[in-house]
Amino acid sequence: MRETWGCILVRALTDPISYFLLFWIPLYFQKRHGFDLKQLGLFVWIPFAVAAIGNIFGGALPRWLISRGWVLDRARKTTMTAITVLMLIFCVMATQAAHPALAMATVAGMTFCHASWGNITLPAEIFPKRAVGTVTGLGGTLGSLAGAASQLGIGGAVDAYGFTPIFVVCACLYPLALLLVFLLIGKLGVVRSIPVVPAANA
Repeated sequence: MRETWGCILVRALTDPISYFLLFWIPLYFQKRHGFDLKQLGLFVWIPFAVAAIGNIFGGALPRWLISRGWVLDRARKTTMTAITVLMLIFCVMATQAAHPALAMATVAGMTFCHASWGNITLPAEIFPKRAVGTVTGLGGTLGSLAGAASQLGIGGAVDAYGFTPIFVVCACLYPLALLLVFLLIGKLGVVRSIPVVPAANA
């Protein structure tokens, strides 16, 4: 089903950003802004705390819009589109931020948007309960493989060119993932019919 491929490919495009934010942001502040180990411990937890707020916001905003009469499809896609635009802005800002405080705010904006986008919730919005775990598992597997493979590319790019190319790639991946939501996944909030395949007789 194209909806299945949509959910899986969206994870493959966006999960590597999770790996980048988790594993490379401390080095970004160390190399780009001169943070020592003490400063890393004092300040670099902030973007991850903001990500937790983003997780809540990503569900709360569509729910609020639905309570105002919006259908789920419009509420979720409007939220995802707005967050994609914000992610683009924050990624561009991250390449230009000269002051550590501005860089911290910018990266916190990225983690907020990344957590708010809600890629992991998509299967639950279009598949019956018996299929959600399977589609989520397939997406998580491919996303993890893509995330692991991306580490070598990130390391090579950072060594050769710094962090700017990585932020540019992050800025491009979210619009591409959003396009897949529209083209492959389609309408959210409508559970697809999946035929039940009878088990083979023993």
